[in-house]
Amino acid sequence: MSIKKDGAWVKQQRIQAIHKMIQGTGEASLTRVLAFCEYKQGLKRATARKYLQTLEDCGFIEINEDDDLILEVKTE
Repeated sequence: MSIKKDGAWVKQQRIQAIHKMIQGTGEASLTRVLAFCEYKQGLKRATARKYLQTLEDCGFIEINEDDDLILEVKTE
């Protein structure tokens, strides 16, 4: 049985790839992460920003736009 790789599956994989890119950094530059998403995955910055918002809503990261930072939320 093959897995159908539809749009939802691709979106899920992209969000998880962005999360993996941020994991273990503690903090990362928002601008730089958006640039890497554009460069590596071909995403528009607005789309990458939506995916980061999903990660923030899940409680994995906090975005501080004033300081241009993405802060990794450590869970115990």
